[in-house]
Amino acid sequence: MKIYCLLSTESGPLKNSATVDPFLHHEEAQSAMKAAYERKLTALPFDVSLQADWHRCSCEKNLASIIDGAGSYTWCVQERELDVQVAVEVQGGLVQNIYANTDVDAQVYDLDLTDIQEEGSLTEGELRQAALTEVTSAPGWRHIW
Repeated sequence: MKIYCLLSTESGPLKNSATVDPFLHHEEAQSAMKAAYERKLTALPFDVSLQADWHRCSCEKNLASIIDGAGSYTWCVQERELDVQVAVEVQGGLVQNIYANTDVDAQVYDLDLTDIQEEGSLTEGELRQAALTEVTSAPGWRHIW
C-alpha cells in the first residue's frame, strides 16, 4: 500500500518544528503542500519578486521552500510503501475471520441472499450490491484478487 507523506519544517531563532501528514493519494499531498506554501507566503508577507540567498522561495512538484532571513520553511512530499496484508478465512461459504498485519477496516457484503422481492422495490441483495458498487467505485479502490 502506498502512502504519501507531507513533511513540513519550520526553523528560526525562536521556533524549530516538523510535522508529517499522511495522504492516500499523491495529488492530495501535493495540493496540501502548495496550499501550505501559499498560506505562508501570504502570512509573512513575502515579496516573491525579490530573490536572493537570504530571501527566496520556490514551489515545485514535490518540494517547496521559503527562506526569509533567519527563518526557513520547507515542505516535501515523499512516497512510502506500507506492507499491509489481509487474509480472509471462508468456511462453508461464510466469512469466519478476517486477519490483517495492521489496523484496517473490513466490510463484508453478502450478496447470496434469496429475498422475495416486493413489486417495485429492491431486494436486500440488490441493496447490498448497490452499496458495494458505491464503495468500490470511489477513487483509490481497485480489484486486487
